[in-house]
Amino acid sequence: MIAIYRIDSGGTPTLYTSLSFDEARKMGPEKFGKLLGENLILDSPKLRDLFSL
Repeated sequence: MIAIYRIDSGGTPTLYTSLSFDEARKMGPEKFGKLLGENLILDSPKLRDLFSL
């Protein structure tokens, strides 16, 4: 399982998204990489600012 958590300023984790390895394999590397990258960028205020999103 691949999981992305958002950690608040107090250190509390909140699950943002998760995907099983089987789901990732079915998506293929290109689609999976795009989804993973978008999730990381959209969940990071600094990266959103960097890309003006």
